[in-house]
Amino acid sequence: MGLSAKRIFQDLAVDGFEGSYYSARRFTKQLEARCPVPFRRLETEPASEAQVDFGTGAPVLQDGKRKRTHVLRVVLSYSRKGYAESVFRQTTENFIRCIENAHRQFGGTPKMLIIDNLRAAVKKADWFDPGKSYRLNNRTSAEPDSEDKRQTPSKENA
Repeated sequence: MGLSAKRIFQDLAVDGFEGSYYSARRFTKQLEARCPVPFRRLETEPASEAQVDFGTGAPVLQDGKRKRTHVLRVVLSYSRKGYAESVFRQTTENFIRCIENAHRQFGGTPKMLIIDNLRAAVKKADWFDPGKSYRLNNRTSAEPDSEDKRQTPSKENA
C-alpha cells in the first residue's frame, strides 16, 4: 500500500533481487487483491456539522488581467449536500458572507462548523494542540477556543 510496483522493484534491485520488473508487478498485484484498503465511514446526525475549506478556483479575466480566485466549499456531513462560492480574496468578511450564504442555501445552520485552518478563520494555529488554536468567534475578533480563554481584567475590576 502506498508504493508503486516500479518503486518496489527498484528497492528490491538495490538489495540484489535478480528477477524481472514484471515478476515484481505480478506479486504486488496479488498482494493488492488480498489486502483491500480499509474504509471507515464516519456517521453524523442530521444538522450536526458541516465541513468548511477554501480551495483554489479557476483564474478569471478581469479588466484584461488574470486574477486568481478562491472557492469556499461547505459540505453538510450527514447528507453530503454542498455549497460553493468563489471570491477573489480570503478575508474574514468574505468568509462570513459565504458562510451566511451557505446557511441561507441550506435553509438552516448546523450545530458545528469544522474549519480546516483557513486564513480567514484561524488567526494563529497551534499544530501541537489544535484545541488551543485561535479561531474566529465573531465578526471582528479572534479569541482562543474555550479551554484557553484568558481573563483580562476590566476597568471596573482593576
